[in-house]
Amino acid sequence: MNRLVCILVLASACIPEPPAPDAGVTVDVGQPDAAVDAGEPEAGVIDTGPAPDSGPVEPPCDRNTVIFGPDCPEEGCAYGDTCGQTGCGQYLCSTEGTLECFFDEANICGGCDELDDSAGQPGETCGAHGCGTVICNADATATICPDDNPRNVCGGCAARITANAKQCLDDSDCVNPNQPCANDGDCSEGHTCTPGGFCRAVCMQDENNPFSGRFCSPGGPCSSGLDQCGTGETRCGRDGERMVCFRGRSTTSCGDCERCVVWRAEMDQRFAGSYILNGTVAVIENVRATPARHLLVFDPLRLGEGADALPQTSVYILNSQDQGYPLGTFARASAGRPPDYADSWGVPTIDFEGEPWRVVLHDAYLGIISEGLLTPVESP
Repeated sequence: MNRLVCILVLASACIPEPPAPDAGVTVDVGQPDAAVDAGEPEAGVIDTGPAPDSGPVEPPCDRNTVIFGPDCPEEGCAYGDTCGQTGCGQYLCSTEGTLECFFDEANICGGCDELDDSAGQPGETCGAHGCGTVICNADATATICPDDNPRNVCGGCAARITANAKQCLDDSDCVNPNQPCANDGDCSEGHTCTPGGFCRAVCMQDENNPFSGRFCSPGGPCSSGLDQCGTGETRCGRDGERMVCFRGRSTTSCGDCERCVVWRAEMDQRFAGSYILNGTVAVIENVRATPARHLLVFDPLRLGEGADALPQTSVYILNSQDQGYPLGTFARASAGRPPDYADSWGVPTIDFEGEPWRVVLHDAYLGIISEGLLTPVESP
């Protein structure tokens, strides 16, 4: 037995080990046997089953396309329908093939058609006389100038001017005893000097209001209802839309027909004298005793070169707390008005004693352009 073991040991020791494979030789191990395939799928088309149903494919946008949504009626929005906030848009096909709202823009009159603005832009003045205002026509397709009319006697555009003048039959009724003269040159343009030495205005008719009756032109005597004393004369207001009875009065609280000034204010000069100049005086006068009537006038009124272009100026009487009374507008001067104009404003019948009160000219853009402290005037 020991001899057999020794023979086996010696045999195993004599068998040589096989050499290691050469690194440069590729060993072909062959394809794996299908019986020992690990189950990995072979390359190629994989069957994943039927594709999920994604619904019908939308047809491309065309003239038959209809869409639905919160901005559409129940029957939907169709190609060519109007759309948008202005109602001027139109549903059309986009380059992406969808129905969308295009051209949602209105013209300046609110219409959808191209605007004929040959008459001007809405709000502009228009017409041969410059008294019309451009508006839009009813169809919002064009601008028109429907209301131009000849300028009135004061150069303004009001078709029915408040004359406040004496009614007349002819020029002889329009002699102004408050305007003495030696010749026609001493009178206003168009007026004549009578043999008696007083200026005579023209008895005229308002061509815009042919049924209003004839009256004396500006510079002539006032209506007797405003001037029972015969002391006044008519002048045009700054805006050219009315005539003022300047210095006209009835029996005053001073007891007669003399001028009855009760308060006055020396107005100051600002803005380098562009608007109101030194020497302008605001006066409050009583023009009728019963019932009491007071007016504020600037007499004299000295204006700078920019005064006729003041954009929006008003007249006030204010206390030291800037509280008080708005009297009215210091109107922008009318381009066609005669140069000798005047304005007056009604004043509350109150006593301005007890605290400082002042007359203020205030412009909405420039602020205060002039003011003056009211001081009492002793009755004569």
